[in-house]
Amino acid sequence: MDEDDIILDVSWLVARAEAAAICFAATDQIVYDHIIFHWTYVSPQGNARRHLYHYRYGNGVDYNENVRGLFDANPRIRERVFSMIHAQMRANHRWDSGSIIGRGVDDGQPPPIRQQDYDSDDWVNSNGNIDEVHWRLIGDYNPYDNRETDDRAYYLREVGRDRIRMIQVEITIRDPYTWHPLEVRPTQCIHQAMERLKASGAADYVTVGTAIISMPSVY
Repeated sequence: MDEDDIILDVSWLVARAEAAAICFAATDQIVYDHIIFHWTYVSPQGNARRHLYHYRYGNGVDYNENVRGLFDANPRIRERVFSMIHAQMRANHRWDSGSIIGRGVDDGQPPPIRQQDYDSDDWVNSNGNIDEVHWRLIGDYNPYDNRETDDRAYYLREVGRDRIRMIQVEITIRDPYTWHPLEVRPTQCIHQAMERLKASGAADYVTVGTAIISMPSVY
């Protein structure tokens, strides 16, 4: 065991203790109220609070996510998604749109946005893994597409050897908002309480959202 393992174990124990304190002798609604209070006053996390409120009282309708805010607040997500889009464009020069889908344990494919990719606690507590990212180039400009010439002149003319052109890409995300009462984790009792709230009106829903983002033409 190295130092990182020790830190991880301690963090796991602290998270478990904090969750147990919230859950101890509390009704499921009180557990919910504790989390809302925490994300409102103790550690303000507006996005996470709105998602949880929607789960409790939104009747299962889709939640419209602020995709631009997600990308602005999480540079590592932006870097990962852009690199995957470029990988698809390099492999398929005629593509002007595509999808990146992975559902983790459900299909064995890593999600396009993983929990470890976030820079913001607020955003990771809002969405966690995001299973689907769909993209479409605005103006049908693919920097790897040489259809206009027989060589790389079109690509070099558009991009230039010493500069990077920003191109517009429409990003759409789609992901189910669910709790995981059967998975062993430090906050398992909270997940179990949130799942039981379905008996009094809480409901899973799908997070969806679209935004046009500026992406470097060479990545």
